[in-house]
Amino acid sequence: MNKNNYIKVAKIIASHGIKGQFKIRFSEDFRNVFTNKSSNDFFINTSDSALEKIDLQLSSIKQNSCIGSCIKIVSRNESDMLKGKEIFCLKTNLPKLTEDEFYYSDLENKEVLVDGAVYGIIRAVLNFGAGDIIEINKLDGEIIMLPFKKDIFISVSSDKIVAKIPNFI
Repeated sequence: MNKNNYIKVAKIIASHGIKGQFKIRFSEDFRNVFTNKSSNDFFINTSDSALEKIDLQLSSIKQNSCIGSCIKIVSRNESDMLKGKEIFCLKTNLPKLTEDEFYYSDLENKEVLVDGAVYGIIRAVLNFGAGDIIEINKLDGEIIMLPFKKDIFISVSSDKIVAKIPNFI
């Protein structure tokens, strides 16, 4: 399985009850992936970085979380072992993005170019509620954070991002 064809849509954050259920927290805006489950297969990361298909049953769907269960997981001890595991689905099963929309995972590890030269690598995309923040690991090792705005990040392509860094940085 090529992991580039998949996108992380959730993470198992805790056990729930004694019958093997677990709490799932959605990544980004992927609640719709779980409410429209009929078109999605789900996969979980295993200890060796591979993905394994899981039969996921959902209940108590809320704004950013839900309760999940799986036929193979029948006890709290088994569900405790899932804590921290990530849940993926195929990118092809997700709605098409508009021109100015991107998945966080598609931006991470991309080169940032300034004036045609490599400035750094995107380390993470964060959102604390006021908009997306791009964390860049500069070539000199310094880490900076910039708002993901069109006047700073001029162009985004499949392999690189062209930016105009503000003078105050």
